[in-house]
Amino acid sequence: MNFRNILAIAASAAVACAEDIYLIAKSNNTEISNKGVGFIHEGAGINYGFLGAEGQGATLSYNETEKQIILDTGVLQFFRVSGGYVAMSVVGPDSEITFDSNDYLLVNGSSEHFFGCKNTNDPYQYSVQSYEVMYYPENAPSGCLPLTLQKQAAPSSSSSSSSPSPSSSDAQSSSSAPTTTPDTTSSTLSTSATSSGHHEVSSASTFTGAAAPQYAPVGSFFALAGLAAALV
Repeated sequence: MNFRNILAIAASAAVACAEDIYLIAKSNNTEISNKGVGFIHEGAGINYGFLGAEGQGATLSYNETEKQIILDTGVLQFFRVSGGYVAMSVVGPDSEITFDSNDYLLVNGSSEHFFGCKNTNDPYQYSVQSYEVMYYPENAPSGCLPLTLQKQAAPSSSSSSSSPSPSSSDAQSSSSAPTTTPDTTSSTLSTSATSSGHHEVSSASTFTGAAAPQYAPVGSFFALAGLAAALV
């Protein structure tokens, strides 16, 4: 069996043994609580997390053995929290992802440090009008709203990376969210971003999930493309 076949089998096995899920925000702030998380393409091999429709989110796969959340867009992307941004990226995982007994997402054992923020200076400026999901272990910017992320089971009929249309019973959690408090050592977010040429990520619409990369790959994505070419 050649190396290309081994890689293909390994990738298929990682997705096949995973649980289909989506994520919703839980917060003391009703403006963002129960909003689903969608991952929107904003760069080569990377999709940033935003809050959208209530009780709806992009369909993801959770591999309990590997302790990773995966998005399959033809190339596997992994849940990451580096640099403050919550994203799915081809770069690979940067943390151990698990869930507690109430299905709250834990990054290296903690459900804390997640926020909904605007004006994050994301590449396409969607955060000017929509809340982006961010991760700040310390010094969260002022105006960010603390939240936790809770796992919901994706509808069994959905097997794609696009957002499902969950039943009303999935929109609400039967358990209470952990208490979240703003970081008191916060700094101010950049407000230099403008909304010119961009559309609001409406909370009333369904996320379409991850789009195929639209731009020339950079960094590690080049390495991935080079590996694929070498195996042909």
